[in-house]
Amino acid sequence: GDIKKHLESLGASVKRELCWSKSNAFPRNIERSFVQAREYAIWGVKKGKWTFNKRKGKGYETGMFTYPVQKSEHPAKKPEGMFSEIIEILSNPGDLVVDPFTGLGTTNVAAEKLGRKHIGFELDATFHALAVESLNSVNGGNNGITSKGGVSSTNSVHPQSDNNSSESVNKV
Repeated sequence: GDIKKHLESLGASVKRELCWSKSNAFPRNIERSFVQAREYAIWGVKKGKWTFNKRKGKGYETGMFTYPVQKSEHPAKKPEGMFSEIIEILSNPGDLVVDPFTGLGTTNVAAEKLGRKHIGFELDATFHALAVESLNSVNGGNNGITSKGGVSSTNSVHPQSDNNSSESVNKV
């Protein structure tokens, strides 16, 4: 819906929907409704050529990732392992990964560990501070984080990019 339209208005191309299947979903209202055991995300890229690194030994990629829900300070914490998988499939080292709903910074942490540039946005000051703390714990805190009004990025990200690159924009 709205997120897809906004990405397209910014010149991005939306490729597919991705799905997190929660292996231990919280069984709320089980007598009255289905258990909410999935969350969806949009895979969007800059228009033009994009990256897709199909994993060896995998017949095909479904866009479905099964991981357990994790307890944390954030009500919707996503598993780092899932983000690592997605980032490895949809980008190469040095590519840019953007998370417009950073939360605790899981996408940024996974991207940093995998050698990707990354930008994250978080409006909630508490979650923003926790995201910065998480990112600073990677590589001994030498990540060059800048922060302003709930937005953080690393100093390795530059607004001007090579138009021939295959930078992926990922949100899960």
